[in-house]
Amino acid sequence: MVQTEEVRKEFVRRLKQALAEAGIAEWGAGVRLANVTGATAKAASKWLNAESMPGRANMLAIAEWLGVRVEWLQYGEGDAHQAAAEPARPEQGDAQPPARRATMLAALATPRSQEALERIARAANEGRLTEVDLILLEQIASRFESSAGTEGEQTSTANGNQRLKERLRNNDPGTQR
Repeated sequence: MVQTEEVRKEFVRRLKQALAEAGIAEWGAGVRLANVTGATAKAASKWLNAESMPGRANMLAIAEWLGVRVEWLQYGEGDAHQAAAEPARPEQGDAQPPARRATMLAALATPRSQEALERIARAANEGRLTEVDLILLEQIASRFESSAGTEGEQTSTANGNQRLKERLRNNDPGTQR
């Protein structure tokens, strides 16, 4: 039991080190960890207080979010950061790990879109996204990324958006008619 306690304490030390290196304040870190992993705030609090450790999926999410190797975070093995000799992942060219960028972007979302994003994240964490779902999400992301086209395309998009707004207004109890 003492050995397990020591393992948890060492994990917390590494977690807090990674949080500090990522510029994330210790105050409020539990809520951020919960948001990143989809776990409860209570579970994240237990991780930070060495009462328990995250499971493998949550450990992977935390490591990616903080930009550290999961083996280092969980077991203290090797360097915290990927060695230069290892092949780079595609997202390493970006300034921040994808999970961190997603968390930051979620803060800019409206409550309605945040709820939709959280539902998608839960489905992904639970392994419920199918290939069809992923294709649809990629299409949505591509649409948001694409720049405005010609004037004809803009008019068509504007008309389509207006029709969508009307349908949503008719089906959304949160909007007034």
